[in-house]
Amino acid sequence: MEAQQSSTEPQAPAAIAEAEEATKVFAPRIPVSMREQVEAIQNLTGQNVNEVGVEAIGMWITAKLADETLGAQAMAEIEAEQRRLDERRVSLAGVLGQRASATSVTAETEVSKPKGKRRV
Repeated sequence: MEAQQSSTEPQAPAAIAEAEEATKVFAPRIPVSMREQVEAIQNLTGQNVNEVGVEAIGMWITAKLADETLGAQAMAEIEAEQRRLDERRVSLAGVLGQRASATSVTAETEVSKPKGKRRV
């Protein structure tokens, strides 16, 4: 007969690595009075400090992601970064004597030539 694995046996190295990668220590400094409130609520709920922190941060993230103003600010920052990258690409291409890739250079960043009839 095959022996069943005991719950006390060590986990496979891959499982251990995955569990270690899944979390990261984050320790904010809070006022003593707030810590006392957390401890009082912990005693009532049976949650440990880690569970309380994960719950609180999860609620904060949910609230921030629901904020449309924050989303608009993030998009504006992404667009500004894209413009900076496009300008850098053009500048570097000029220094290197090559043409910049036109794949992400928008019409707004390109210099347009006047159109019309040429007089001779």
